[in-house]
Amino acid sequence: PITCDGAYAVPWSKTMVGTAPEHEAYALEVTYNYGVEGYARGKGLDFLTIYVDDVAAATTAAADLGYAADAAKNAIVGPDGYAYRLAARPAGRTEPFASVHFKVPDPTSTAAWYIETLGMKQIASSADARTVAFPADVKDGGVSFTFVRSGSPSLKVEQFDGRNAFSLPAKLVRRVYDDLSNRAPERIVHELQEINEETGLGVLLIAIVSDINGLELCLVSSEAFEPAISGAANFVGPDYEQRTQLALDYADKVAAAKADAPSVFGWAEAPEL
Repeated sequence: PITCDGAYAVPWSKTMVGTAPEHEAYALEVTYNYGVEGYARGKGLDFLTIYVDDVAAATTAAADLGYAADAAKNAIVGPDGYAYRLAARPAGRTEPFASVHFKVPDPTSTAAWYIETLGMKQIASSADARTVAFPADVKDGGVSFTFVRSGSPSLKVEQFDGRNAFSLPAKLVRRVYDDLSNRAPERIVHELQEINEETGLGVLLIAIVSDINGLELCLVSSEAFEPAISGAANFVGPDYEQRTQLALDYADKVAAAKADAPSVFGWAEAPEL
């Protein structure tokens, strides 16, 4: 079965957090792997940049809630250890998420991989960084990826670094999967799944791969995925009583997974601001 985040062979629940359904805007996929109490912090995912109307007010509000905040850097670390940078919202901008930043050994080759493999476009560069985005996102004010030189010849990727999901045409999902299978099979995390739930929406393709640094990507076919999530969005928070019961129901599976791979069950360390 496909895991929801990394190597955890345990049942999982997830909640999508954003300002609109996933086919309309960027969203964070908040995953709960049953039995996993924390994550060893990796070195790949650096921070997310978010647009707000008032940077100073938002930073103060975060500090008042007890989060680590640095007004000089417009930086906030959430309760789960993930880091954010705040920026003033440009006039007319509706999407609050601006960019996702990663530390990688070689920004140039990493950007080239995303351009050649996924069809992204380079939109900015500097001596130690490259920024890419899908052409449609550049036009419509979407979310970009920035790769910054880490200063290390290798990248330590952990489950904490998460997985980036892209909704792409089915033809492109198949092409990327077939290309990686033939050229770099070590980049296949989970084999291509073809799911037909008889919803009338067609076959949903799901492939989990990784980039040249080991950062995981989830590729789904937009023809079936986007109508499905449009109908599934209910803007209701998690049912925690149900998840508590599921934790009890899954206890045996979790115990078996921990016994099989105890090294992947660790704690996250909060990053420095």
